[in-house]
Amino acid sequence: MALIGKIRSNQKILIVFIGLAMVLFVVDPQTLFGGGSREEQPIGEIFGEQIMDSDWKYDNRVEVASYNYRGQKQQYGQDPILTEQESEQIKNQVWSQMILDTLYGVELEKLGLAVSPGELNESLLYGMKPATFLQSQFSYGTMNPQTGQEENKVFVRDSLIKRLNLLINGSNLENKQQLKSLEDQLTKERIREKYIGMVKYGITGTTEDANRNYAETGTSASVSYIHKGFASIPDSIIIITEEDLKVYYDEHRFEKKWKQEVEMRSFNYVTFDVLPSNKDMNTAITRLSKDKGSFKASQNDSMFVTNNSYSYNNGTSNISQILPNEPYEGGDFPIEMDNQILSASQGDVVGPFTSGQEVLMVKIRETGTREEANARNIFFSTNGMENDVKLKKRKTLDSLFRIIKVDTSKFSELASIYSDDVVSKYNNAKHDWFPIGKIHANTKFESFCFEKPIGSFEIVETENGLHIVQLLGREIREFQLIAICDTKVTASKATSDSIYDAIGSPLYYSIKENGYESAIEEAGLLSMEAKNVRIDYPQMGNLPKSMSILKWAFNSEIGSTMEAELIEGNTKYVVAYLTEAIHEGDPEFESVKSMMQPEVIKEKKAEYISNQLAGSLSLEDAATKIGETPAKAELTLTMNAFPAVPGNNPGVIGEVFALNKGELSGVIVGENGVYLAVVESKVVAVKSEDISINKGIVTEDLRSKIDNRLIQALYNVAEAKDWRMKRTIMNP
Repeated sequence: MALIGKIRSNQKILIVFIGLAMVLFVVDPQTLFGGGSREEQPIGEIFGEQIMDSDWKYDNRVEVASYNYRGQKQQYGQDPILTEQESEQIKNQVWSQMILDTLYGVELEKLGLAVSPGELNESLLYGMKPATFLQSQFSYGTMNPQTGQEENKVFVRDSLIKRLNLLINGSNLENKQQLKSLEDQLTKERIREKYIGMVKYGITGTTEDANRNYAETGTSASVSYIHKGFASIPDSIIIITEEDLKVYYDEHRFEKKWKQEVEMRSFNYVTFDVLPSNKDMNTAITRLSKDKGSFKASQNDSMFVTNNSYSYNNGTSNISQILPNEPYEGGDFPIEMDNQILSASQGDVVGPFTSGQEVLMVKIRETGTREEANARNIFFSTNGMENDVKLKKRKTLDSLFRIIKVDTSKFSELASIYSDDVVSKYNNAKHDWFPIGKIHANTKFESFCFEKPIGSFEIVETENGLHIVQLLGREIREFQLIAICDTKVTASKATSDSIYDAIGSPLYYSIKENGYESAIEEAGLLSMEAKNVRIDYPQMGNLPKSMSILKWAFNSEIGSTMEAELIEGNTKYVVAYLTEAIHEGDPEFESVKSMMQPEVIKEKKAEYISNQLAGSLSLEDAATKIGETPAKAELTLTMNAFPAVPGNNPGVIGEVFALNKGELSGVIVGENGVYLAVVESKVVAVKSEDISINKGIVTEDLRSKIDNRLIQALYNVAEAKDWRMKRTIMNP
């Protein structure tokens, strides 16, 4: 029952099932625990034994998985080079799958579960609903040209059957190996499903559990209470001494929550931009200018921009952004360039020119004409409103209509005050030239603008609201479709070095001489914090993952300063200052005192509020002393908190239900504040002879949690630890 106990008690899921579509790794637990070479650093621990790469072949498995994934990308026409995110994902999948296989392997070896050939063929391969990952691999949909992804996929069973028959009837060794691998994979997954089912349906709610459920659901109380949140007490009035922290540490150090599972570091840091110089921008303009003639002569603008636009090939733009389907209406580029683009002819190329940190060229790939209208508009939104509200809006609009009918010069002023349409509100009531389908498409508003005589002036109703519309003009106007080719502008090494010499190096030495805070203040930079950075899954505040920063943080002493380091594709420098080191194992005072400080502050605030409440004779008296108003709540014993108070406070609920009717509680300390309560009335469940329904409820609740908690329970039993990053980052 030890395993079941862990399943019941543990609320946090650390490991989830990893999909097998990419790669499958089978681990024989009997071969895992060799000693490895003495010079080799372990990559983890499981069942009390070190995990050595020489035994597990983890690095080799990552290489194989990466190779397979690159092949898959290439097969689908994608760039086979793996991104940093993809590489990290593969490493974590390989690791999780190895641990998962081992955890299951140890359990399954004891049970002797099997899958018969008939079950494999009928249920998992040829059944109407084969294994989930097989359905996924043989599902097809339509390609979205904007995203490059298939959408609305549907499982095609015939494709799966065709593939299986090809493997079964194939005579070459590769077919036989693929079929064997597939069958092994399916068999293993089916055995795991059986194991989970055995655990799930082997759990039954006990009579004690059922009685408790009956009592909790049937016990309720009406309560008057006051709550004083810790957040309402300024930290500045709470004085915490080193001795306070030491006392708390001595009392709580052996609690599980303070045991440090991994190495952690905290550091403060500042960043400053590395922007390209004018010389760098001119170099980029020169580089792009070489392609201007080819761009102008190109007969396939789509192919040209997809092949030559940096933003598209770097993944920051999609095809609709470099080859817009909508006519260009201006406003995306500097005014001078906009004017050139809007006055250019088909085939012309404007640029190269700079826009922010970009250098780009724009080609007029197509021109044409279309009917456009120009109108004034005051709009009252009525969408979703009640009829009486709509009627009031209509009366107001009628009043405005009468005013404007007498004096049309009032149109702009009244639109700026009353209109719910942002464009007309801030554009002198105008909607500048627009085509059919652009504004309030397929409505009476559009019909008015493209059918009525110029100068018409009416109230028009659409499904979204009411409009006062005046048609100012309608004519056939030219439009342009454009194509955009851009290039990346980065700071040259010379520019980067000059910024380092001007800011980075002086800042580093200023921190060493004058201290971090003084140096940052003098430099006028904003300090940020990377708090409790874990060595196994490091997240460094707003910084991107950087091995050089991590190696500095985990191999330096508190108070060390890191010299300026380039990050984010060499577009920023970062300078860091190490503030805290938390070491793995039983907590040292210096390692955890900053983590314990918030708890000590909460204790001090609880004491502060308790002193304010001392001598209170009633709830109203107490409320007056701390400036709160009594509230009421209907509670059941199943609740974990008061309905109107955030946080999880089952202990508070328990203490309230322990009160007698009419009794004023003492100060009850919760997670986020303190409470005083009086039970106005209470209903206590009478013991029942028939608790079968409650037993069923408890049983179903326990079983519903197995899928999530089983892996965590196995993980806890094995005491699995991940030291992969530790091996890479920390000096031996």
